[in-house]
Amino acid sequence: MRPSLGSSPRLRNCANLAAARGLRGLRPISPDLEPLVANVRIGAEWYDALERYVDGLASAAQLAGSRATEYLEEQTEARAREDGQWSELADHIETWSEDGRLYIGVIDEAYVSRAFNIEYGDSSDAPNSLFRTMTPTAEGMTKVMDDTFRERYGGAY
Repeated sequence: MRPSLGSSPRLRNCANLAAARGLRGLRPISPDLEPLVANVRIGAEWYDALERYVDGLASAAQLAGSRATEYLEEQTEARAREDGQWSELADHIETWSEDGRLYIGVIDEAYVSRAFNIEYGDSSDAPNSLFRTMTPTAEGMTKVMDDTFRERYGGAY
């Protein structure tokens, strides 16, 4: 028996999630529409193709995120190596993810205070911001992610 949209919890959840995220043209499936939706039949092949496509998107997003994070760390470390004040700390710059956010900085306790003083300045030295001036690096991350999706899906992913 082929699954229908109304009888497939995975498809119903997918439609509800898409609607919750504001994807155009999609609305949550309400209980009053269940009888109408249950009459729509989707072939198992189509469902399998959709699932493969969504899995592919998830895989591409993970790869793109990983590449962009690597790019961020490499570019920031390179900028630090070129700067007299930051060069000694370049190898201690790290990226990490917490609560769904990506962070970059110096987290090794032995170097945190020095990094903070360089970034924000102190009574004897002016600020020398490495982390607060990352617009070109962020733009490069966007390009890395776009390129990753183009590799998989072509020019207009």
